[in-house]
Parts: sequence; structure tokens; C-alpha cells
Amino acid sequence: MSAGADTVEYFIAILMKISKTATSTGVRGVLKRGDTFILRIKVKGKQIWRTLSSKNLRDAAAEAKRLRKTMIDGGEEAVKTTAKRSQWPKLSHLVEIYKREGKAKMLRGDRISLETLNKNVRCLERITGGSLEVSSAELTKENLVEFSDNWLSGYESDAVKLNRRRNSIIALHRRSRSLFADWAMNAYEKAGISLPSCVLEWKKTKPATAPSGKYRVPLDHPDLVATTLKTGVQLSGELGLAWVLCFEMALRTGEAKSVCLDWFNPAGNGHYRVDVITRPDQQFKVKGSDRQIAVHRDTFKKIQVLMAEVDHSGPYVLPGLPTQRFDIVGRDLAAWMRDLGWEPEVFEKCAHELRKLQGSRWFSDPRLGPAVAQEWLGHADVSTTCKFYAALASNPEPLPPAGLDG
Repeated sequence: MSAGADTVEYFIAILMKISKTATSTGVRGVLKRGDTFILRIKVKGKQIWRTLSSKNLRDAAAEAKRLRKTMIDGGEEAVKTTAKRSQWPKLSHLVEIYKREGKAKMLRGDRISLETLNKNVRCLERITGGSLEVSSAELTKENLVEFSDNWLSGYESDAVKLNRRRNSIIALHRRSRSLFADWAMNAYEKAGISLPSCVLEWKKTKPATAPSGKYRVPLDHPDLVATTLKTGVQLSGELGLAWVLCFEMALRTGEAKSVCLDWFNPAGNGHYRVDVITRPDQQFKVKGSDRQIAVHRDTFKKIQVLMAEVDHSGPYVLPGLPTQRFDIVGRDLAAWMRDLGWEPEVFEKCAHELRKLQGSRWFSDPRLGPAVAQEWLGHADVSTTCKFYAALASNPEPLPPAGLDG
């Protein structure tokens, strides 16, 4: 075929395409393509097209009005959605594969237990309304947000209980996501199961989030901060160890109960650094990114003195079993802070407040600054540190023009 013939066919195709293009009729959402009327409507963020059976504009407008109401009310569209969702696997089927693969990992020596598997499944069941006999397509962002709103409903007037309910939702979702970890997804793929795309969005969704606001405790409660710092350095024994870990080193509660002596490594000038990392052979989970915290040699010596006071030689800095170490930080240290005036109506957590207080000091110290504070606190990005502690930054005086003395 010649080039001229190709050009003619190309223009004929263009003309045919133009002739088939739908044009507006002046009626909302109703278009016309040739002799056919078409309804265009957006339902729940999805663009939907429907061909109308009417042959004149008046009847087409009335038919479009009825169909629009039906679709918005959930009639026809709900039926089609249900039919589509029935094609995806049920959660109960995924749970069977998840448990089978989890038990296989246990036999291979991986760090996972049957109790953990069952707990993760129960959390997913709770989020889905108490039943696993539903389609995996029900795991949508919208359903998760609805569950979160219902869970928090009625607690708006009690800030402490509201935060606790919010933390419970986050914990439920975090455990539920374990059913869609990489190893579980590989097991589903080997079983020939494909999952709807909404599951990935559901997995990434952060429910019950609330703006953290600005950290202003040193500005709004200076007397409380001064009393805490003055009294904290005088603590001894187990409380003294908890103070050093939670304030001086600004460790999270889980990190404080898990920190070992071999985390401390000699650095320059006789000082030390603490390597806070998630080790594959670590018995206890350590939250946060891998990071290093500089520790003064006197701080390390103080830890050794306090450990000797409680007749404890390690390997963990805090003495006792895991639950006992957690109680030292989460119960005993918290009780000491409540007695000082850290009221639960204002401060939901205690040990974490010490971490934030030390973080604010690192951030505001001109010798350190935001970059060092971000590294020592373990924030993923320095923007998080700056946003959280921005209210503590003083407003500097403007600089004089270049070449002039201020």
C-alpha cells in the first residue's frame, strides 16, 4: 500500500473518531453520541458511564434522573460492587495459608510463635467486624476509617481515654497488617491467590492519626521541668537507671527495657556511643531506625555505679525479667513523675515525656542543633524533628545589610 493511501486512511479514521465523539446536550450529565444518549456520573470518586435506552432528549433526561438516584443511593452500583467483590478470596482462606506458612517458619527456626499468629488473626477479625467470612475486597481505606471513627466515638471529651483508644486502633491495625507481610504475600502468590489493589492501600493507611502539635512543655511548664531535672539527677537504684536511659539517652520505653551493656562502645576522648539497632538475634523488639547516641563517659560510669547499687551485673542495664524491666520504666518511673506534677489529664505518657524533653534540649542547643537531635532521637527525617520542636526555636534578630556592622 502506498504512502498516499495510508494518509487517506489515517484522515478517514480521524473523521470517524470525531463523528463518534459524545457532545453535550445541555442536560446535566447527559451526552449524545450519534443517536445514542449517554449518562456520565461520578459515584464515590469513580467516573461511571451508562448508555440510556431513550431515543429523545426529554425521555433521556428523565431516565438519567432515575438512574442517577439509583446509583447514588447504592442500588445498582452496590449490586455490581458485591458481584465483583465475591470474586476475591475470603479472609478465612488467607488465614489458613498464613497460619500454615507461619508454622513452617517456626519449624525453620524463625522468630515467630503460634501465639503471635493467632493474635494477629484476632486483630484482623476485630477490625473486620468479628467475621473472617468476608471478601478480602472489604479491606478498604474507607472501611478502616469508618471502624476508627466508630471506635473513637463518644470519647471526644476525654483526651486521655481518646488517646488510649487511638493507640489501641493503631496497635490492632499494625498486628493485622502482619497477615500481608512479604513472606505471607509470597505464600499467597504460591497458592495462586491474587489480592485486590485496595488491600495495599488499606495496609499503608494510618488510622486514628491526630496532629501531634508543637512541643511547648519547656515554655508552658518551666517550673515543672526545672523540678524534674533537679530531682531526676538525684535518683538512685532502679529509678536512677530508668532516668539515665529515658532522659539522658532519650530512649523509648521498649528500648530502655531492652538495652544491653554491649550496646555501649568506646568512642573518642574516652566517651561512649550507644548503638541502638534492631538485631536479628535480639530477643526483644526494638522500635526505631538504627542510630548511634553519644554518651558521656561520666554517664556510663553512673550506669555502672547504679547497677552496682541494685546488685545487678547484666547483660541488660535494667535488672529482672522482661516484664519487671518494663514495670521499672512504665510503672515505677511514671509514679515518680506523677508525684512531681505530671498530671495524666495533660501528659498521657510519662517516660516518653522525658525523651521529648531531652530531645528539645538537643534541638535547642547551638552546639548540636536539629541534625544531631534527629540522629540521636532516631527520627526518619530531620523535617520531623524540626516540625515537632519548631515552637522552641527563638526568633533571631534580622541581620544588617552586607558590609555594615550590626
